[in-house]
Amino acid sequence: MSTISNQEKGEKAAQLLSDWVKRTPLESMPLNQFGKINRSRICKTFDISPSTVGSNDGIRKVFDELDERLRNSAPMPSRSHPARALRPSVESQGVSPAEADALRRKLARLSYLEEYVIWIPG
Repeated sequence: MSTISNQEKGEKAAQLLSDWVKRTPLESMPLNQFGKINRSRICKTFDISPSTVGSNDGIRKVFDELDERLRNSAPMPSRSHPARALRPSVESQGVSPAEADALRRKLARLSYLEEYVIWIPG
């Protein structure tokens, strides 16, 4: 009977996650309400405990690289994230990039609240 150690499980999980990140386009990555990579949702997909992200160097490195890639990416519309979908229309109105970013963050927070926390009559 062969059992694999926790270290081997961690290395395997990091490799699976790394392979998935390489195959998956950035615009298809799940985002949280703040427009950042939704680590907990990705961890749940790969059956990785969220606490493992902090303790496993390989997994942490994959997420850090993914965060950096998202920060450096050009704005892309996304049907799953309303703040990203607004980029072309907001910027075409002559709004400064800093102001547009602030509006996107506010929209993401409001969208999250509307969907998960409170009901806003419209």
